[in-house]
Amino acid sequence: MSLVIPEVELTAEGREAVEEFDDRTMNPGLRCVPNSAPLLMIDPDVKRIEVSEELIVIESASGMARREIHMSADDHEGALSSVQGHSIGRWEDDTLVIETRRFVDHSMGNGYAGIPSGPRKHLIERLALDEDGKSLTYAFELRDPDFLAQPVAAEVTWAHRPDLILSTAECSLDNARRFRN
Repeated sequence: MSLVIPEVELTAEGREAVEEFDDRTMNPGLRCVPNSAPLLMIDPDVKRIEVSEELIVIESASGMARREIHMSADDHEGALSSVQGHSIGRWEDDTLVIETRRFVDHSMGNGYAGIPSGPRKHLIERLALDEDGKSLTYAFELRDPDFLAQPVAAEVTWAHRPDLILSTAECSLDNARRFRN
């Protein structure tokens, strides 16, 4: 996987949250809460993507996370908020375009360094199989006016390895907290 991490400009609230963030006590993984997209999508792990006409499911070995992309929804009206938000997908030729809103507060929802996210977080993603058939390109644009002073955009190349099997295990609070010190 290759990733270029863009420079992230934070709001005053974002800067304050990063300064106060203590990974040993505030990391959501300590409570078995997975990373939210887009961090979940750039975590270097195995992902399984199941495609149907109505629903696309992306599962990640990282934190046993599961995303559902609703292919027949037109808006987010009435959708529940969650760590992964509510995702609506559409096809533009061979590219899956995902628009996600309705995220819950997350202490690392916009960055590994403790950049939080909130309910105004808005994510647009594009996922496309590359011409060689051996890689996927994942691109995103992230907006969260409470914590990000500017939109953040990045692109990651995934190795397309349909031969790998997703291996998951239930998160154990004891194991999750084992390495905090």
